[in-house]
Amino acid sequence: MQQHHIERTLLRCRLLLTRSAVQRLGYRTSAELSQNSVTFLHECHAVFKRAQKLLIRDLLALEAQLAEAQKNPVDQKEAISRLRYWITLLELTYDSFLWIAANHDRSDLTKFYKGPKHGALLYQNIESVIELAEQLNQEPEVFAIPLDFSRFTCVGDILRIRRHADGGISQDFIEVKEGKVNEEIFDLLRAKNPERYNEFLGKYGEKGASQIERVLKQEKTMNAHVDLLGLQPGVYAKNDVVRLVTEMAIGHGDSFQDSVESLVQSAREKKYSVQTIDNCLVVTALNADSEEHCSKMDYTARFIAHARFGHLTIATDQDRLFQALSAIHFLDWRSGYGSVLCIPPPLRGLSTRCFLDLLFGRIRLHLHFDPASFIQLCAEAGIRAGFVKKRTTNQLRSRFGWRKGQVPLFDGRAVGYITGAIAAVLSPSYMDEILFNWRMPSAIVRHIKQMGDELPDTTPAVATPYQTSRLFSETDLEYP
Repeated sequence: MQQHHIERTLLRCRLLLTRSAVQRLGYRTSAELSQNSVTFLHECHAVFKRAQKLLIRDLLALEAQLAEAQKNPVDQKEAISRLRYWITLLELTYDSFLWIAANHDRSDLTKFYKGPKHGALLYQNIESVIELAEQLNQEPEVFAIPLDFSRFTCVGDILRIRRHADGGISQDFIEVKEGKVNEEIFDLLRAKNPERYNEFLGKYGEKGASQIERVLKQEKTMNAHVDLLGLQPGVYAKNDVVRLVTEMAIGHGDSFQDSVESLVQSAREKKYSVQTIDNCLVVTALNADSEEHCSKMDYTARFIAHARFGHLTIATDQDRLFQALSAIHFLDWRSGYGSVLCIPPPLRGLSTRCFLDLLFGRIRLHLHFDPASFIQLCAEAGIRAGFVKKRTTNQLRSRFGWRKGQVPLFDGRAVGYITGAIAAVLSPSYMDEILFNWRMPSAIVRHIKQMGDELPDTTPAVATPYQTSRLFSETDLEYP
């Protein structure tokens, strides 16, 4: 499979997921959509199913190619890396179906997942799952999603979304089992007859008992996850923990997507392509086809970051200046692309050429985030923020079991903030929003401020669940 085929699949799916239903029906206003809501939803389901088939077809083909290449890993190292990246891109696109199913709610979306994905699709009962999903998708009101094609292991094999005539939406998960033994187990569980159990165990022995145990355990786990989906977004089952999830308002001014588009165009023309966002983020686009442009823009971006965020070395001290510039860390946007939950909504507004140039690295986007300047941005908004002392950061790492790289650390210190009743650290999800979803840092600051306003800073005589949000005190902060 060639790269141009993957590019074509991504573009077709992008069109089908975002604009195809409206274009096919010819609706031009929201009033027309409301008046023909049932027809519109049927058309949405139809084009979603078409996109899903394209992705399933290519994912299975890529997995087969990957399995073949892995038979000779030394000689096929480059091909293996390329195939894995293409699979990641298609899985990210596939996750868009789950993003849509969760009504674009991040806290609901994470409830679909049990954990990391293990094993290839080729060794699972994938054909049975696809066949059942296709049967379910014969109904126009239904959109059945085989979940094995997601980037994660999900709570079931199929998610079925049904849109009802009264406007309501229902979701249910389906576990697909195949084979004679599994069929007998389900009959056994439905019968609830002790004599049938003895007959089954006499027939299959310890292996049969182990399989019953696995089925029951899987059912229990699945039910526990599904129960969460009935709760309100951001509310979790533990009574002793309060987790506040506030929807971040998405406005045109909250994203620096337009800046990215402009920088990519400049890089394509081998022109100046560096910009500073909210005085704490340097973004540069580099033309990968031009070594001269890459070198020039990389140096320019480092010099700007050093001049704005550091202490500019005198021009005559070239050695110290070179060392200082080399120490500045820039992140390649593609290296963290998979950390977002799905193809982020901002990417849907990019031009086709920009979208593909970034995904396939023809234009490389590099970003440098300065935590001290972000802390200053918080202070200007009335938020007490600073670096959490190393000792306190280490205590938090031990207390919460933070793994290496799980929480952003700068010289061994987390960025902490105190607002309202909340004392927390800058989370990886916030960093992902800034670096990979291109959310303005100032929008993150507004969101933090909003949470503080929702939980006012009070000191009640009796301890409340809100106090679990306080991870440290103001004396644990160091200021830049």
